[in-house]
Amino acid sequence: MIIAKARQIFLISTGSFLESLDFFIFVLFSVALQKSFFGEINTASTSYIFGILAIGYLSRIAGAMIYGYIGDKISRVLSFRYSILTISLSSIFIALIPTYDVIGYTAFILLIFFRVMQGVSFGGESSGAIVLIVESTSKHRGFVCGLIMLFISGGVLFANLLYSFISYLFTPSELIDYGWRIAYIITGLTSLITFFARKKLYDSEDFKHSKKVLNLKQSLELVIANKLSFFSAIFCKMGTGVFVGVMIGYLPNYYNTTDKLDTKHLSLFVLLITTGLIIGDIVGGIISDIFSRKSVLITSGIIMAFLSVPMFYFVFSDITIISIMFGVTIILFSLFAGMQDGVSSCFLAENSPLTVRFTFLALTSQIGIALFSGFTPLFSSLLTSYTNVVNVLGFYLAIAFAVQTLAVYLLSKSRVD
Repeated sequence: MIIAKARQIFLISTGSFLESLDFFIFVLFSVALQKSFFGEINTASTSYIFGILAIGYLSRIAGAMIYGYIGDKISRVLSFRYSILTISLSSIFIALIPTYDVIGYTAFILLIFFRVMQGVSFGGESSGAIVLIVESTSKHRGFVCGLIMLFISGGVLFANLLYSFISYLFTPSELIDYGWRIAYIITGLTSLITFFARKKLYDSEDFKHSKKVLNLKQSLELVIANKLSFFSAIFCKMGTGVFVGVMIGYLPNYYNTTDKLDTKHLSLFVLLITTGLIIGDIVGGIISDIFSRKSVLITSGIIMAFLSVPMFYFVFSDITIISIMFGVTIILFSLFAGMQDGVSSCFLAENSPLTVRFTFLALTSQIGIALFSGFTPLFSSLLTSYTNVVNVLGFYLAIAFAVQTLAVYLLSKSRVD
């Protein structure tokens, strides 16, 4: 029984792993992608590549509606399986796109197309995982949801290790020519294996006996019926979304292009953030099972709102080397952000109705992630270019966590019936 449950959690969580793996591979190899699909590396190409990243996140909203509806109407598991198949094929096709020098503008048009296909498929992945866990687990939900978020952090860690390994094997020119393609092929094949493995997943008994929605229109009407709950749920992802977008989506690229950190220290920087997130995922889940999701989210949100500005002024503004003190500081900072990650998704699932739970969680989460993770690297790039000061991102983070904390409170007072 325990082995079967562990296997179910693993198969459910692999999509979340691949979701973060895809996000960070795109960020880490952004310089190579700029050269491959735009023919040059400059401020404009950086904005374009982050723009494509944002487009991929926007397409997740459409995916949330499509896969959410399938999950509520037909089967959670069926929706879950075929989303990963599309992710697999899209990743492999991205690896096979010819460069700008070969086919011109068609190269980045194809890149946009397959990024959109990936985005649509990712629209139901992590949300589907949380829904399946909440519906099949009666005890220790916070801890198990934390495990799913641990897989997300694990995807970031694996992407970082994969980037370091490929960078070690190939020269900079080889990395641009074909090195980055290997990373996408690995992602695609891993997703394909997951598709076949998910045949062993099954829907919960609660879902099998629940009242099903009739059509997509009815589903969306039920999701947005309580507007305060709907918009509060979206902003429940703002703090963690901006944190990921700034700390993982933007800062590595910033430190790389400004030559503040070499490849070794850049990898260590990401490793420290990921370590803090992983610890926070588990700690937050355990504490939320003892006390409540709301108390963990509000407490850690307030701490992050107060810490963000001084952290950027005293730690991130002029980093050239990573000391032991810096490492401890960044782990603790990331830990409080991690405490919000899995707990917030579990909190949203428990505050949504069974009939449209998949659609509600997927749609609100993906709108939040698109706005606050997908657009943050682009917005951060424009913000730091305009102000010429990276410290301004601390204020951005502080505001994001303050808003998220307020949203958690409002959602707890306006639960969807």
